[in-house]
Amino acid sequence: MVPKELTDRALAFAIECDVNDRFYAIHSQTEGEVGRVVLGTTEAHMDQILTYDVNGGVYVGNEREAQIIHSQYTDLCQRLARAHGLTNKPVDTTEIVKNEPHSKGQVHHMDNNPGMWNMIAPLVRRCPITIVREQAYQDYPANMGPNSWIPRGWNSLPSLHLEWEVGDMLMLKSNAIHAGPPTGVDRRYVLFGSEQTKRPGEYTDTDVITEGKFFRKMRMSRR
Repeated sequence: MVPKELTDRALAFAIECDVNDRFYAIHSQTEGEVGRVVLGTTEAHMDQILTYDVNGGVYVGNEREAQIIHSQYTDLCQRLARAHGLTNKPVDTTEIVKNEPHSKGQVHHMDNNPGMWNMIAPLVRRCPITIVREQAYQDYPANMGPNSWIPRGWNSLPSLHLEWEVGDMLMLKSNAIHAGPPTGVDRRYVLFGSEQTKRPGEYTDTDVITEGKFFRKMRMSRR
């Protein structure tokens, strides 16, 4: 699905950013083991990013190479999403995410309450796939309502048996229970895209929702 020319180009840019220490740390089980650079996004999303990254260092979209990768990947994600009948909304944010070698990965989480489509593509061989927990999927607002069936014990839920290789793409709802995986001796790089937000100001990185936070939000929404 993902052309070799694009994965090669994105990998070369990822390594360049890594060598120059440009990856911005994001949530992980051990601080600093998972990071990202934002290749392209909307002005509104950038305004929000700048509220926690005052220097804008996570954003590399002013560089021509980032712009080319962003353009090619958003076009590819949108075409594939339409071909599979998933969404007609544009993909408007792209990133490269990395895990350091021997990373413990991320805490299981949702990216937000409403489910937007995420598109994730590996850039290196022997790249562990994102952990996705088995659940009967339920979208917002039902997932936080009185008839929610979102289970507890996210760490102990069975994982879907998924495999991928360079050239594949995983399409995943942002409010599915998932986590960046542990890694072995190799550094993990993936291309990440997300469709346009369903609610103004709510993106896939606005509020990382762990299990505890999810059920606290649920209790508050029922008051």
